[in-house]
Amino acid sequence: MAAPDLGFGLGEQTDSENITYDWNTSTNATLTLQSEQYQSVYDLENDKLELYTHGPLGSERTLDVRAVKYRYSNETVVTTDHPDLSVEKSNSRTIVQAPNGDGQIAFVTDKSPKSITTPVFLESDKPSYEIVLPRNMDIAAPIIGTASPGGYETSTEDGRVHIVWDAVSSSSVSVRYYLVRDLYILGAVLGIGLLGGLAGVGYYLFQIRRLKRLRQRMEVDADIDTGNDQQ
Repeated sequence: MAAPDLGFGLGEQTDSENITYDWNTSTNATLTLQSEQYQSVYDLENDKLELYTHGPLGSERTLDVRAVKYRYSNETVVTTDHPDLSVEKSNSRTIVQAPNGDGQIAFVTDKSPKSITTPVFLESDKPSYEIVLPRNMDIAAPIIGTASPGGYETSTEDGRVHIVWDAVSSSSVSVRYYLVRDLYILGAVLGIGLLGGLAGVGYYLFQIRRLKRLRQRMEVDADIDTGNDQQ
């Protein structure tokens, strides 16, 4: 699946009319990431989707969404101007009410730079998920790149890494990624540090050998002086 042009452009516009979603997804949920926001496209299981995020202490709170659209099974797309598509907030949930449960819901929301964690909103048993990273980003390097839960597959299409879970049984999905260029910079810094360390070790060994030779010379001189005194 080719990643869509999010259409954010200058100022990262989020007006519903200016957002183009890629509805032709192959998973139950598809998240296409940008630097600090992302698009979500969900296959509905019923006519309502409850959205939320977690606060610092783990409590649920409403998820702020924008540019909400619904696509009918006949590919007709409507916005919240349609009387049967609405978004309401309760104390801890954002509830998207759709015209029916046979279509798809899409929206834009914010995220942290170079990471995302989202609850699994779908109620079906082990839904499939796909996360599309921004261009020139990756998760391949251990420690600085991670994806959870395990059991995913990755591929690269149109210069973007796609992470796919065929069946998610956990309550959330999370990814931490990095700019590929930063990995090269980190490697160069570590290489310079390693060379500096090797140079330091070499200098230390040189000084040890120098002191050893100096001590041997002093011992020889002492033996000569002792011999002269005995004569």
